Amino acid sequence: SYKGIQSQARTYRDKFLNQRAKELAEKGNGDIARAVRQIKHHERLKRDYASIRHGYGISKPGLATLDTPDPATGGRQLLTRADEIHEYLLRRNETHYSQATFTTFGDVGPGFQYINPDDPESDARIDAMLEGVFEPWESASTNVREFLQELKCVVTAEMDTTLSFAEFKQLFKTIPENTASSVSGLHYGHYRVLSKLEDDSLIRVLFDLVNIAFVTHSP
Repeated sequence: SYKGIQSQARTYRDKFLNQRAKELAEKGNGDIARAVRQIKHHERLKRDYASIRHGYGISKPGLATLDTPDPATGGRQLLTRADEIHEYLLRRNETHYSQATFTTFGDVGPGFQYINPDDPESDARIDAMLEGVFEPWESASTNVREFLQELKCVVTAEMDTTLSFAEFKQLFKTIPENTASSVSGLHYGHYRVLSKLEDDSLIRVLFDLVNIAFVTHSP
């Protein structure tokens, strides 16, 4: 499909450039191969900058100055060059967003082996945690043991997940049209239109999809 091709466009582009660089290198044309790598680097920068622009919004300026720690003096320094800002943010984000990796149940933590999705035994261990009968490893700290005890799931009443078609339609009639439905930026305008049509066959399809998710507990 078009959306499928569009979502994989970057992958196809990278594959093409890698193949082109390999072919040129085999012919001994190192300068052109280096040029291809530079094109890839330039395209990667453009994508990164586009992501930053998207985050700032249409009416906001780009990131032109960044106040960062100066490891040489122990003070602060201002970065104004785009490439310096880009490289600093990449290094900072790599460290910042990897912090969870080293927590108790992170990829390299001692508890990961008990919840590893690739291990078929993990489901039973997770159920044991939710039932409050999981026995932690010997070196587990007091905080970890208390955390595991707090994970125990206590169900006192079953939630009624029955959906009303009339209430479902009324919901979209009351939501402002410009309300975003997701991070994609799409809004509820088309849902409002469907909910106001005399022929409710289209909005009922959407209702059935949502209702199935509630009934099967598979959102």
